[in-house]
Amino acid sequence: MRIKYFWEIISGTFSFLFYSPAYLNLLNVYALCRIDDISWGTKGLDAEVGGKNANLKDTWKIVKMIDVAKFFLWNVVLGTLFIVFDSYLIIKFFVTLILLMLFTFIQVIKIIIGMCYIIKYKCITAKKNKADRETPLAHIKDPNGENPNDG
Repeated sequence: MRIKYFWEIISGTFSFLFYSPAYLNLLNVYALCRIDDISWGTKGLDAEVGGKNANLKDTWKIVKMIDVAKFFLWNVVLGTLFIVFDSYLIIKFFVTLILLMLFTFIQVIKIIIGMCYIIKYKCITAKKNKADRETPLAHIKDPNGENPNDG
């Protein structure tokens, strides 16, 4: 009975490895091609002919075309590099290493920018909270010249 489960795991692993690249590419292309689907949350967009949202659909179509073109271009470039340098494992290794380092560098930059934003936000919030906690009435004097906060 356990051999049957083992065989299902092995056959499932092979089908997963075989279909994963296809699913990843097809789902990415589908998502990029549906980026201009702004039918949700845009009540009255089609009814508004001359308003500020008149060119929104055309703008999203241009954005979609640029994103899909970039996706295909980078896939073609990387696929061509790997096919050309297939026999040269050292070059293939260094191309992969450079791409990995570039991706890591970009992620580190994003993390640093995000942390700076969070620190800035926390500092601004702390400064506002400190200013709100200080009572401005402590320095106001009574018309008689006495401080009303003195007991």
